[in-house]
Amino acid sequence: MFQQKPLNKVAAKTLLKVLYVASLLVVLVEFLTYHDSILNNTGLSAKLVILALFGLHAALFFATKREHRFSQEFSFGNLFILLPTSILLTVIVLLLEEGRLFLNYFLEIYKINFEAILLLSFPGLLFGLLHLPPSFLKNNWQTLFATGTLLSIVTFGLYYLMHPFEYSDLIVEDGLVEMATALLFFVSGLISFNLSRKKLFANKYHQLVYKLGCIAVGVALTLVALEEISWGQRIFNIETPDHIADQNHQDEINIHNSETFWPFVYVGYTAIGVYGAFLWVVEWLLKDLVPKIKSIQTWKKIVIPGAHLFFNFSFILLYLWLRKIHGPWRFKSWEELTELFLILGIFVHLLYLHTNLTNKSHAK
Repeated sequence: MFQQKPLNKVAAKTLLKVLYVASLLVVLVEFLTYHDSILNNTGLSAKLVILALFGLHAALFFATKREHRFSQEFSFGNLFILLPTSILLTVIVLLLEEGRLFLNYFLEIYKINFEAILLLSFPGLLFGLLHLPPSFLKNNWQTLFATGTLLSIVTFGLYYLMHPFEYSDLIVEDGLVEMATALLFFVSGLISFNLSRKKLFANKYHQLVYKLGCIAVGVALTLVALEEISWGQRIFNIETPDHIADQNHQDEINIHNSETFWPFVYVGYTAIGVYGAFLWVVEWLLKDLVPKIKSIQTWKKIVIPGAHLFFNFSFILLYLWLRKIHGPWRFKSWEELTELFLILGIFVHLLYLHTNLTNKSHAK
């Protein structure tokens, strides 16, 4: 006879499955009814409904002490099939919509709500990540991060094309993107200061250079965080003095938008972008020529961002290239977003150092 599972366990796992399927049904309803039917009938957007279903799913998942984790194939299907396929299909349909062959009639003729196709990536990402085995996350987090970064950039690009006004709301002054950028700069500065306290080298000179370098990076990141919010100008409702406003591109109390420093900001972005995106390539090319001395290997880990951060640094290079070709204003709305991805890459690198270079034996 088969051993029967307790009814409450069966019910819990079944409910987890129902909540997942319900999120897919939300996408299906949006797709079949063409435009915002859920929002018009419930007052809640489809994204919020999916997020609520996922919240219930996650709460039940953790309440049952993660005993009902779905299979690895479930996560892989969501993350590596459903998620990229939904984004790819959205790109294809968008190209058909904007292409000369279809002259903007494609979606209207076939009643395709291609926003619902992109919406399919939402449950794919959320449920897929939740049920990934911890061992897979630990062993493959760099690949997942790089893939997630690329998909996020593509998704933001689609959102920019599909909802230009809503996208503009994200990147306005003191908007979500700018505040997230400033917060990441500030937290990264704190991590860098904390890293300066760690003793990683037995050699006093190496340790001193390391300590001063961490402090310098921490100071720089903190200053950039304060620059991002114009030193709290809008928080405290401080008026910009006329002599500063006359020399500032955005009439703000900051240095990086001043007539004097503004051109050098993009030189700095270029240098940081090239450094972070390609230094790991140089290290790979010269790897066999560098002595296998422990202190050198430690320095390499500290100063060379990993290949998984390539998209974080190269995204701002793409923006700078477009800016050079088309002028400073055509793609201006990309600037805040590229800064966010840039500091996210720096943050991840510093966090990796903090968790992997702490409490280890001193390099010699």
